[in-house]
Amino acid sequence: MKNTMKKIVLASAILSLLIIFVFYQKGKQDDINREKSWTGTSKNIPKYEASQTPLFSEKHSSDIVKKYFGKDFKYKMLNIPGLRGAWSVDDKGKVRLGVNWVPQGVTSSQDKVYVSMYDKKKVLKSVIFEIDKVSGKYIKSYILDSKAHVGGISYDIYRNRLWVATDDDSSKISIFDQKTLDNYNFSVRKHPIKASSIVKLKWWTNISAISVSEDFISIAKYQSDAIGGVIDIGLDDKGNVDTKSLPKFPIKIIGTTDEEINNTLKKSGFFDDAAFSFGFKRMQGISNLDNISVFTQSNGQESSKIFLTQRLSDKRSGILKDGTGFNFKVIQELNAPPSMEEASIDPSKKSLYIIFESGAKPYREHNSVIMDKIVVADLEVTYGK
Repeated sequence: MKNTMKKIVLASAILSLLIIFVFYQKGKQDDINREKSWTGTSKNIPKYEASQTPLFSEKHSSDIVKKYFGKDFKYKMLNIPGLRGAWSVDDKGKVRLGVNWVPQGVTSSQDKVYVSMYDKKKVLKSVIFEIDKVSGKYIKSYILDSKAHVGGISYDIYRNRLWVATDDDSSKISIFDQKTLDNYNFSVRKHPIKASSIVKLKWWTNISAISVSEDFISIAKYQSDAIGGVIDIGLDDKGNVDTKSLPKFPIKIIGTTDEEINNTLKKSGFFDDAAFSFGFKRMQGISNLDNISVFTQSNGQESSKIFLTQRLSDKRSGILKDGTGFNFKVIQELNAPPSMEEASIDPSKKSLYIIFESGAKPYREHNSVIMDKIVVADLEVTYGK
């Protein structure tokens, strides 16, 4: 009888522990689901600003980083603003709060980090958030006069200008000088920032990434199944694109080799100071510094890829007299969490800023891996290395 009672007590204790464990796990998952689904309102996100509350804890994000990048990976993280909501304007100029912002691009100056996002609902104008590089704090929002995908964003450290791909009906790049950025205040002006200049690219469609160097700009095109292309266009002494020399009509890139494609470009009226090179499949980002190029590749819910490459060319610009472009030699390949967008080499050459779109509200309820942080990788990049 005693043994029977002991067994009953032991079984009851085990059952109780199991019930407690199940409810603990359920509560833990409910907390995660609550964090994922919580979105901002006009009551908790100040007008003209962006949410600054992360979706998850530092530990949650660190666990993901270590899983994909490895335990020895050196990094720090910055919160991505706006994932719970941010203010912008609609086509009628009305200031409205949006909660469907999708991160796309990231770039940095000497002291700031810039993040581009678009409204998945295509109701509000696209935005750029400015973040202090040291503290990681959100500073302010720039409202663009476009609902573009804004996948390409690059800070020109040589002339202190921000270049942003603002494709609408046709491809174009909006350029903002530092003075224009400094003087913009959304809460005062209540309308989009005006570009200092605009480069229209009627011969190109769907810019997925850009990178501005001292004497050329790289424009990358996303291809899901085929290898994407990179076109390098030379800049003049003032860092501008000579639009008069560009084709005035769409061109078809035909060929299977760099040489064949560059011949196509020439026949299409493309000027001499440009060249085509093959990149990678599903290119989401490109970043150049000296003779190094970094490419990002997104693979849906599978691991993303970062390719650190060396550009093989006699010229730093890669635009050769025979019309051929760079050959990219992969010197390092890294796995990364799913849904990675852009990666950008910092001007210091010591860091790589990496951004993900998995934290966006339209995606996070369906994604198993969610990154709501910018990963700042410790990456020593030196010329010729």
